[in-house]
Amino acid sequence: MRLDLDHDTHGLDLRPDISAITPPESMAGTLTVHRREIRLVCERLLMVAGVPAGACPAARDFAVDCVDRFGRDALARLAGTFPGGGADRPAWTPPRRTGPRRIDAGGRSALLVGAPVLAGVLADGPGDPVTVHGLADADLLGAGALWAASLGLGLAVAVEGADARVEVLPAAPPAPPSLIGTGIEVPAEVWWPLYYASNEALSIDTDLSRLHTGMAPPPSGIL
Repeated sequence: MRLDLDHDTHGLDLRPDISAITPPESMAGTLTVHRREIRLVCERLLMVAGVPAGACPAARDFAVDCVDRFGRDALARLAGTFPGGGADRPAWTPPRRTGPRRIDAGGRSALLVGAPVLAGVLADGPGDPVTVHGLADADLLGAGALWAASLGLGLAVAVEGADARVEVLPAAPPAPPSLIGTGIEVPAEVWWPLYYASNEALSIDTDLSRLHTGMAPPPSGIL
């Protein structure tokens, strides 16, 4: 069966190798990004890194909490995790429980594996600190205080070399102010490489994939 569709391309000749979206001419200056853009880019980057689909929402929310707590520094560290964009994507591996109150993060950044690490820490509950071995950017686990507070608990993080000692406290301290708020100023040289690396998570660009935009020229036929 042939389905002819009348698409208005507004004078644009859009083919799989041509896009109306072009990169900025300069990476200078800053731009204001909001929570929704940070969520979108973080989720796509985690998909690029190979985070399993079922683990992506929690991993994304933790990454956004890191930005909310640590601001532009968290985004700069995320950029350092993807130094060459999608071509140098980090390989995601899950943390492992190696003993009572001991977790091995495998040398990965907290921006990638912080969510499952925190899940293990919170599952152990108050008591002796949980030792997390081999966790890069371990201080960012402090953003997990937002998760702990939702359970009426607190979180204390002490970084010791390549390890972190994370203690679950029986009461939640006052929540720190949000650094994202209604938007956060980010250097263009930090944001745009993250954005373009995150596009590696998108489907392959074809005539058919463009149909949802209403901007693609009609295909020769759809069976």
